[in-house]
Amino acid sequence: MSNQTFYLDAEVSLRVVNCPTCFVIYAVPEALLQRKNSEGGSWYCPNGHNLSYKKSQLAELEEKLKKEKETSEFWRKRNNNLENKNLELQQQISAKKGVITKMKNRDKV
Repeated sequence: MSNQTFYLDAEVSLRVVNCPTCFVIYAVPEALLQRKNSEGGSWYCPNGHNLSYKKSQLAELEEKLKKEKETSEFWRKRNNNLENKNLELQQQISAKKGVITKMKNRDKV
């Protein structure tokens, strides 16, 4: 086996924060804080304390809007299906009425 060394240059924005439980100061990637602030979620401080973020009101409203749109689409499709079925049944009734009328008229002759 050969020992290989790899180097990586990366630029990351970090925000310095402190744990509200043990007050240890540490750095967190800015993107992680932004995501946790918008979506909610949790992580642990270096000493193992669980830190949680609640979903933002905007994220909750967007999720609720999405669910309402899905529900609305479901009922719209169901209504269309029922209207089509109703039309089909009305046509069948009309056709059967025509057959009955023909049979009555044939019996009168």
